[in-house]
Amino acid sequence: MQQQEIEKCAVAAARALGLSHGPVHAEFRINEEGIWPLEVAPRPIGGLCARALRFVSSESDEVIGLEELLLRQAVEMPVGDWRRETAASGVMMIPVPASGVLEGVEGESAARAVVGVTDLEITARVA
Repeated sequence: MQQQEIEKCAVAAARALGLSHGPVHAEFRINEEGIWPLEVAPRPIGGLCARALRFVSSESDEVIGLEELLLRQAVEMPVGDWRRETAASGVMMIPVPASGVLEGVEGESAARAVVGVTDLEITARVA
């Protein structure tokens, strides 16, 4: 049910901005008072997070990333045959609970040992 409410909020926000075609990036905060848009913009997910979205064609074994799919669409190449790969994927951006200076990172080996984890990238710099 909550996902449907988030979807309604995202659609309403995109329409309010006049967005009707192409990728939309939306971020929300959810609390006991409801769903609150933090950002809605005409852009795809980017950076390392985009790696989680891969697409396959039923016509070949080729696998492409989100950026390539969007570029194909932008130059009016056919994209209707490309579908998200069936494997589940995800990205976890660890929230920062307080201000301060990062002094170290622990648990990398344990995280890599979790079944299904295929990559671990830490982009924060240790002071």
